[in-house]
Amino acid sequence: HEWQDMKIPIVEDHQLFIEGLRIILGDLVSAPEIVCANTAARALEILGQDTTIKLILMDIGLPDIDGRALLKILRSQGYRQPLLVVSGSENVQIARDMMESDAQGYVLKSSSLLELRKALQTVLNGGRYIPQGWQELFPTPDDGGPKGMAKYLHITQRQLDVLYLLA
Repeated sequence: HEWQDMKIPIVEDHQLFIEGLRIILGDLVSAPEIVCANTAARALEILGQDTTIKLILMDIGLPDIDGRALLKILRSQGYRQPLLVVSGSENVQIARDMMESDAQGYVLKSSSLLELRKALQTVLNGGRYIPQGWQELFPTPDDGGPKGMAKYLHITQRQLDVLYLLA
């Protein structure tokens, strides 16, 4: 699969990391247009002006607001572009919060170049990406039938049974 002429905002406040992402994206995407925002306010400004963006890369630790809050703002304003969180936080609950808030992926800044490329390719192809070794910490609807669905929805098995009866 080849991606061409994509506009990709990087919402990140560390210049060195931005430059590294530019290089990696240049290897994956033919002629990417990279736009950078080092604050959430700047990201909202960039996104508000452009409807051609196909992927958003975002850190959680931004100087003005937390990335979790920014993601919720973006989704509440109707932005549905795939979003890959690239974070230094190895806190599973933060990753889970981001994925539950409709991020398509979460990759650690400490990941290998190979894993970062895999995360980008997965999200660009419409999939969801979770760091290697974390999959068992993120239930999906098809994990273990009805019990997996209850776990995925964060409800008890009894509550799920009632939902089935109401359907």
